[in-house]
Amino acid sequence: MNQIAVDSVRGRVYAITPAGLFLSTNHGLRWITVGGGVLPAGSLYCVAVAPNGDVYVGGTQGLYRSPVLSAGLAWSEV
Repeated sequence: MNQIAVDSVRGRVYAITPAGLFLSTNHGLRWITVGGGVLPAGSLYCVAVAPNGDVYVGGTQGLYRSPVLSAGLAWSEV
């Protein structure tokens, strides 16, 4: 695991691994892959949750944002 970001208000945990970005909504018991097709796996190196709940992921190919309501399922390049 490269990095973890926690959204304690919404109970979400995001983790970057060499395989991509993962999301847990149950304190790490189960993980799903998010950002497939948009986020470049293998080149991500940081993840952060903004106070409003938006998620930001940075990597060698740019910075991406997921709005709070999409829970990490929709991404756009910033």
